[in-house]
Amino acid sequence: MAIAKAALLTAIAEDLNDFGEWNIEPGGYIERHLLNAIDDVWKAQQWAFRIGSSTVAVTSGTSGPYDVPADFDGLVTSEKVNKYFAYDAYGVPPPIPDGADGQRFPITFDRVLNKINFLVDPGTGTKTFYYLKRLTTLDLALAALPDSVALKKILISRTSHYALVNSEDFASQAKTYWEQSEMLLDREWKRVRKGSSRPDTRTTLGASGNPIYYGFQTGDE
Repeated sequence: MAIAKAALLTAIAEDLNDFGEWNIEPGGYIERHLLNAIDDVWKAQQWAFRIGSSTVAVTSGTSGPYDVPADFDGLVTSEKVNKYFAYDAYGVPPPIPDGADGQRFPITFDRVLNKINFLVDPGTGTKTFYYLKRLTTLDLALAALPDSVALKKILISRTSHYALVNSEDFASQAKTYWEQSEMLLDREWKRVRKGSSRPDTRTTLGASGNPIYYGFQTGDE
């Protein structure tokens, strides 16, 4: 369920009530800063709502270039979850998921052409393509965000910061709102990550696929 814009703008105006009266008309001051706040939250982490998927029709012997979706913003960073007595599973798949036999299909993104290229022969068929979606308009962003109490608290605090930061009289209060939004943002991301796997068996893996703590081992241990 999407976040209701009118209710959120009203909550922001009420939060700023101690600093005067605020107009929440469409396209107004508060609405513009709400979009700034959403942009911060959108880009802060690799949230599930940022990840889109499409299909790419590939041809054997042709590494590319292949088109990306219209709302493409960047390649996802794959995240793996290490489970005891089980093969590593993806929390976030690579841009092109592994094949049925574990074959990998690494790709590169050409920023000049705005297209992707395969580093190995993709074969002939259709590949699923995961990517990060671009933030466009406020209405589309609110439609993509889950109607979460935590997210709305973050957006209220961050929008209040932007609404006050340009005033010398309210600079200290603006800083407080920023710090509050950062704290709430960090708390929500930790909650999301904790809920996506079993904390007692999760091991963070580095780019090489090995547990990240391998890089800190020394001596003959």
